[in-house]
Amino acid sequence: MENFELISSYSRAQAKEDYGLTDVSAIAKKAGFLYPVVITHNLWDGYIEPAPELQHQDATERLLDTLTMLLSTIKSTKNPGSCIWFTVSFQMHIDGKHTIQDVELKSTLSPGGDAVPVITIMLPDEDDYQIENIGDCRYADG
Repeated sequence: MENFELISSYSRAQAKEDYGLTDVSAIAKKAGFLYPVVITHNLWDGYIEPAPELQHQDATERLLDTLTMLLSTIKSTKNPGSCIWFTVSFQMHIDGKHTIQDVELKSTLSPGGDAVPVITIMLPDEDDYQIENIGDCRYADG
């Protein structure tokens, strides 16, 4: 290892800043998670933060629903691996109507900046910038 030359490094803190990750670890811990949890801004803006027309809902409740569904999926999946797919039903306001939308989400478990595992929750078309091989993703029945 003496001849090892670091070409580049990319910290989770840099990814949080560059790609818009929100730390929700405090709420996740109350929901039963042992590791820090972050979610992408696209997930937050698109689904966690309710539309103004949904006055009876708030972001904390929607986040807790998301965390509960993930934790339930983790507990019910044999050999969950580092990536899990799960579905959350969100009440949405689309074209002037309230509707329920089932949204497939992806979570990954990868090392954080201090080598502490971090769970990242994201939309299916997003990627965890700390994982080189995302092919390990599993569905809830896996």
